Amino acid sequence: MRLPLTLSLITAALALVSAPAFSASDDGGKHRGAHHQKALEKFDANKDGKLDESERAAAKTACQARHAEKEAALKAKHPEAFAAADTSGDGHLQRDEVKAYRQAHEGEREAKLKAKHPEVFAKIDKDGDGHLSKDERTSARAAHKAHKKDK
Repeated sequence: MRLPLTLSLITAALALVSAPAFSASDDGGKHRGAHHQKALEKFDANKDGKLDESERAAAKTACQARHAEKEAALKAKHPEAFAAADTSGDGHLQRDEVKAYRQAHEGEREAKLKAKHPEVFAKIDKDGDGHLSKDERTSARAAHKAHKKDK
């Protein structure tokens, strides 16, 4: 079943386009700072180093439009996965829906990774206990993101 992998892709895409909703993270505010810097670079029209009301409105509108486009594309490409995660049935994935789905299927995703790519799993599983902790998954995602950025 490709549903867990599909939902992981959906989650990643939604996280990218809706960063403000996910800015309360465990990274000590680094993500929010990086997001703010990118917003300044893109939307600070008068180059005063801060976003005034109209610049914030432009940023919000652009983010919402990007989010709507990505969400529509994901729904069209993976309707079953989207429907399975959308427990409220409102046609949109909320943060709590994604979190609940991921938690429910974490073992399944881990087992698939272990079976398909045992060498990758072994590299990620730093303590060698046969399971991926939250820290191990977080480190792996960061390393993967850095690797993709270098290409």
